[in-house]
Amino acid sequence: MINGNKNQLSVFINSMNEQTEKASPLPLPALPLALTVRPVSTLRSQLPGLVPSWRGPVSYFLICFLIYFLTRVLTGYDPLENTVAISGEPPSDNPGIRTIKRAGYFLVRHFWTFLAMFAIITGMAYRVFFGGKPFGQRYWWKLCLYISGQMLLFSALCIPITFFFPQAYFLPFILEAIYILPVLGLMSGHKLGWALLKSAFALMIGHGIYALVILGVSFTVIDLLNL
Repeated sequence: MINGNKNQLSVFINSMNEQTEKASPLPLPALPLALTVRPVSTLRSQLPGLVPSWRGPVSYFLICFLIYFLTRVLTGYDPLENTVAISGEPPSDNPGIRTIKRAGYFLVRHFWTFLAMFAIITGMAYRVFFGGKPFGQRYWWKLCLYISGQMLLFSALCIPITFFFPQAYFLPFILEAIYILPVLGLMSGHKLGWALLKSAFALMIGHGIYALVILGVSFTVIDLLNL
């Protein structure tokens, strides 16, 4: 009886997966709302099979980045800049402290600018925690490109909010945790509790390595400017 129920459940899951894989990918204009309302089913339809194309995730990420960049330019406001008490040249006579502060300011100011690098690093972290079967590394990279593009949209939407409520500058990071943890965890196919735990570790490691890489880029840029 138990084996019969297990077989029925297995058949049901396989049929659902087949229907998801056969679902037609959505056009780009429909993706922002779909990825917000039903992200898991949308991502499965956008990444059919085991070796999906790069065109969809790269195009979506670039469009989202353009929207985020234009929002920053048109509003002339970046909420993360207000979290650093630096304006122009830091008021310090110590060259080392001045360089560290300027590098930190560059990191905060451009945290969302290099999000494609975050997608690559986080995709590698998820590949390590969730394994490559049946999906390979490229699958996780493409998945993280969609997720990173969605985070850029969330950040662009948060800019008007933080303009009136500067204390809400951390809102994009809260949305990131609420959105990324369950979505990427469920896309792995693991049980929800175990998937959320592994997803949290992978996301923290991805963030940590990304921050270190951007900090290294920041020091390089500041050193070049001081030449």
